[in-house]
Amino acid sequence: MFSRLIVTSLLAASLAACNGQGTDGSGPLGPDDLGNAIGDAIGDVIGGKGGSGGVPTSPTPTPSEPKPAEPTTPEDPAVLRYVATDGNDGNPGTKELPWRTPGHAVRQAQPGMKILLRGGTYGPFTIDAVDGTAEAPIVLAAAPGSRPVISGGTVLVRRAHWQLEGLEVRPGANAGVRFTGSGAHHGVLRGSIVRDGSAAYGVSVDLGANRITIEGNEIMNIWRGADVDAHGIVIQPDAVGVKILGNEIHGNSGDSVQCIGPNQDAPAGAPARDLLIEGNLFYGDRENAVDIKWCEGVVIRGNVARGYRKSATSNGEAIVIHRGARNVVVERNDISEASRGVVTGVGANEIVVRRNVIHRPVDEKVGIIFGEGSSQVARHNTIVGASRGVNVLAEARGVTVRNNIFSGCSQSVTGSATIDSNLFFGSPSAGSGAVTGDPQLDAEFKPAAGSAAIDRAVPGDEAEVCGTAPDFGAIERC
Repeated sequence: MFSRLIVTSLLAASLAACNGQGTDGSGPLGPDDLGNAIGDAIGDVIGGKGGSGGVPTSPTPTPSEPKPAEPTTPEDPAVLRYVATDGNDGNPGTKELPWRTPGHAVRQAQPGMKILLRGGTYGPFTIDAVDGTAEAPIVLAAAPGSRPVISGGTVLVRRAHWQLEGLEVRPGANAGVRFTGSGAHHGVLRGSIVRDGSAAYGVSVDLGANRITIEGNEIMNIWRGADVDAHGIVIQPDAVGVKILGNEIHGNSGDSVQCIGPNQDAPAGAPARDLLIEGNLFYGDRENAVDIKWCEGVVIRGNVARGYRKSATSNGEAIVIHRGARNVVVERNDISEASRGVVTGVGANEIVVRRNVIHRPVDEKVGIIFGEGSSQVARHNTIVGASRGVNVLAEARGVTVRNNIFSGCSQSVTGSATIDSNLFFGSPSAGSGAVTGDPQLDAEFKPAAGSAAIDRAVPGDEAEVCGTAPDFGAIERC
């Protein structure tokens, strides 16, 4: 089983494989380029560009919008303000004479200001008075050594360039943190805890909020009962360029992350797009780790998802992509103890599932299911111990299964698909160009010396190559 260290390794490998350049080669790839880049990469994989393997010659670019700048000289008393439970909103907000409430503090903020909350419990508040700027964002953070608690309501962010850091939000019957409206852009929620809520979600990006980064947080126990779902993070229509990075999300009555469309408990609007879900740890939710509905241009990369079993409201899918979702790449994830690893269905189009490790399955023990949809690819995955490695349903169209490892699978591939150049060990072989032999996988699912996987996959894949050809499976030996 992979640890968080392996998540880091996968992420590093993924980033190392990407050159981070814009579509014209002139500079860093920004969020506005992400949808086109994903579409180009998927089109190359499905359309046959890149050599005899029908795959592109370079990996999906990593979105690389720079992190928001830190405020100028944060130690300068001119940009520092303080809030404490024993303060007074009539004070000037200095270290010696702090304010009493975060709500008052955020109304006094100016670009470049850093507001430090000392330990204690505070009420909810709304940020709607002033914007920061790209050069001078406004930071609302825990004072050093403190963990301020926001209790009983929602932290509502309606303005631009605000960074929330080191908070603990206990919302009760309310949402925890919302970035909402088109005025909320380039916001950050970092290093915080959102827990013990009973609304539909812990964190939401909605009503046109965009370029939001949710990074390094713990989001847990968002729970609405035994048969009502509630999610850690929800991305709603009209959201653009959201990044969900390096969080630990667990124990929710629905999904860790859901990207949702209208008529799905969300308002009307355009599909959310250009979403990056990378380097997170998901576990112990009642439904799914990631549920993508109707959203476009999504990358799900380098995450660990474990413990997704069948329940009263779910078939135990770790990652599910359906209801009109399109241009989705699922890559370099570690999925274990799930009933179903990756599932597509009902209108999912242009889906690439590549270089994932799916192991120790439970319940139904299915690695990948391709359902109703078109242009779906399973390439360079390592599937171990499944009852069915890849199951292609009758409604699926345009499915390709290539360069995977099937180890210890009762059935390797079922259903109609283009199946060629896969490695089978303790699993029935299928398709053309099948190779049988021991992949000799180590604890990190990398082929050891002498492995039947080394240098035997179809050339032309998007991944790095160590020898004369790619290796079968998710991880090259280098």
